[in-house]
Amino acid sequence: MFILVMISSVVYTTPNNNSTFTAAYNAHCSVKNEQELRNAITTAVSEAPTQYIIALTNDITLTGSSLTIPTKANVVLINNNNTPKKLIGPNGTNTIHVAGGATLVLDGITVTHNKGDIGRGVYVNANATLVLNSGEITENNIYTGGTINDAQCGGGVYNWGSLTLNGGTISKNSAYNGGGIYNIVSFEMNAGEI
Repeated sequence: MFILVMISSVVYTTPNNNSTFTAAYNAHCSVKNEQELRNAITTAVSEAPTQYIIALTNDITLTGSSLTIPTKANVVLINNNNTPKKLIGPNGTNTIHVAGGATLVLDGITVTHNKGDIGRGVYVNANATLVLNSGEITENNIYTGGTINDAQCGGGVYNWGSLTLNGGTISKNSAYNGGGIYNIVSFEMNAGEI
């Protein structure tokens, strides 16, 4: 397998620690549950390419399917009032899927699964972008045993696109290969911890 790591420009100021960037944002909306979050993502598509900032006011548990950031959407998920919020994925699938041509910035959000559940934290499709400024991608497990293939790689992040870490932590994830990150194309780490 050929792996290419390229350096790309960074939109945000590089932090010196894992502190949150939320004070720099003016949220377009605040959401407290799954339906409001999915509705806000739909609105973000209509606002593209403008960056659409969504503040989570509660932990949100997804049911049934991943949270998909659609093509052309430019979404920032932040917490409100500097209190970390969890985005908890459904059993058997990714918590977040970033479609090709979409951008997602995470700041002060914990992307996770409930203990014992199976699922990747974030799947970044080809030509998609994920930026982690602060928060965590943690306690995601994609390894199920049986036939080994790419479906069991990248417990925290499976990256076909562009991944930039400006802060935050990727930890306690598991997979057959690439427990924290399984990277195919572009990965830049300016700060943070894996």
